[in-house]
Amino acid sequence: MRAGLYQREIMFETGLTLHPAQRELKNLYDLGIIQKRETLNKVYYEIDPHSPFYKPLCEICESAQKTKLDPRKKSF
Repeated sequence: MRAGLYQREIMFETGLTLHPAQRELKNLYDLGIIQKRETLNKVYYEIDPHSPFYKPLCEICESAQKTKLDPRKKSF
């Protein structure tokens, strides 16, 4: 398992405060979308590549990235 991101990094990147970040991380973990690894003072999270949601989520992210990079495509 790679290092992943810890909760404060996720909060910073998403703009979520503590409780919403914890709630959403728990939801993603409970759904099997992410994995978590606990150390002495941090919990690291990362996408579970074995999740049945992994491939569809990657496709969504790739599509969104292509749309973002191509100014001819309109986002709604």
